[in-house]
Amino acid sequence: MARSVDDILRDARATFETAQLGLDDLDSADGPRRFAGARNVAVFGRSVTFVIQNLNGKVAGFEDWYGPIQERMKGDPVMGYFLELRNRILKQGSLPTTTRVTVAELDAGDARPWGRPPRGAISRFIGDEYGGSGWMVELSDGSTIPYYVKLPSDKVRVEQFFAEIPVKFEEAVSTRPLEELAKEYLAKVAEILSSCEKEFGPKSKTAPASQRAPYLKRIK
Repeated sequence: MARSVDDILRDARATFETAQLGLDDLDSADGPRRFAGARNVAVFGRSVTFVIQNLNGKVAGFEDWYGPIQERMKGDPVMGYFLELRNRILKQGSLPTTTRVTVAELDAGDARPWGRPPRGAISRFIGDEYGGSGWMVELSDGSTIPYYVKLPSDKVRVEQFFAEIPVKFEEAVSTRPLEELAKEYLAKVAEILSSCEKEFGPKSKTAPASQRAPYLKRIK
């Protein structure tokens, strides 16, 4: 069944909202959730423009509208990097990152910033492979799992950066944390989506005089 213009615009908006949830997850203390959030920003953020391209052939003037946007995306290193990152995630399943820990004020023997330890806690950690911090908890079978907490930012700052960046994107990407790049990227995607909705979405029109509510009177 062929989709209507409204269907495509609605699907593009829903896809963007999924990417936005990924950005929300990047603010989580939970390490794997942060990692999943970064993946969703890259995958679903780029998918918004793929959905939008379904309008080609359905609305007049699509190529005139989208052509300049494509050119801007090609010349934007952040947009270009996220496109390549999306392809890498989908084809290889990998999201290479590095973690940097900055300790401003923290006593190694003071566990208070970690909060109350969960049952079975045996040690603390800062900045694991997902950028998370917290307690290592021993289970009844002897295995261990991480219990994530959010440390006070005035004491410890944990930042994650993309790694294995193509040379052409290094200057724009390598020194900026994941969250900062993800916010900029989705802001640009949101701008494209809003422009599309404004250009091809339903247009509000003033109702003819015969259809206006009878209680509306013209005041001279």
